[in-house]
Amino acid sequence: MSCLKLINWNIAGMPPLINLNGNPHFRFTGFEKWFYDHPSDFYTLQEVFDFNLQKKIVKFFIKNGYYVVVSDYTSWYKLNGGLLIASKYPIIDCCFYNYIHNCGEDRLGNKGVLWTVVCLPNHQLIEIVNTHLNADPEVWGFRNYTKVQIQQLNEMYSFLSNCKKRIHHLPLQTGIILLAGDFNMSFYRKHFQNFIEKMSGNYSILNRDLPPPFQIDHILLFVRKNLNMRISNSNLKILSMQKCQSDHEPMCIEIMI
Repeated sequence: MSCLKLINWNIAGMPPLINLNGNPHFRFTGFEKWFYDHPSDFYTLQEVFDFNLQKKIVKFFIKNGYYVVVSDYTSWYKLNGGLLIASKYPIIDCCFYNYIHNCGEDRLGNKGVLWTVVCLPNHQLIEIVNTHLNADPEVWGFRNYTKVQIQQLNEMYSFLSNCKKRIHHLPLQTGIILLAGDFNMSFYRKHFQNFIEKMSGNYSILNRDLPPPFQIDHILLFVRKNLNMRISNSNLKILSMQKCQSDHEPMCIEIMI
């Protein structure tokens, strides 16, 4: 069996004028060092909103031998989706879905779901998915954001179901999904558990380590129920960082395939 590692991190990369964590370009050298010190097969990043920061991070990963995809712009007056996936192995298909429902400051962004299919060295396919759900609005006073989050979870479920149609032409089929991101909600919220239950129709969730109630960033391991492979979640942990780098802590999962 081989070990695969995925690191998920919201890097707080809003443009400098609206970034409460300071200019993200001043933190870029720290990001580079952190990535060098924490090698991984996959990275899923959120809030890579600043365009020039996005270019720097994409260039960094490509220089270090990664395949990289980012979420699209869907409007000239909005930020991009802020999502980035970097993979040590070839990305053979990808697609971005922009959430229709949003509220508060999130109306000025293009949050959604970034989906990829990666071909591992043993020719097994794995889906790496990155998402960022609506936050609790701080400025515009829209308080019913929970309803929007429920709608986004439903959108994501439909999108992931439709993605299966995109890969029917491939000689191999996927059976493993690593779904990571900033969900802006506890793992134990009822609507989050409802989403997992819907996914469980065709997949088993193999997360061995359950997160604390206050954690809003998550990595979920789904495996197709009839997949003839031995797969286990070996570890899920929070990683250390300098406090000035982000208001979110990076986390990683290791799985044995």
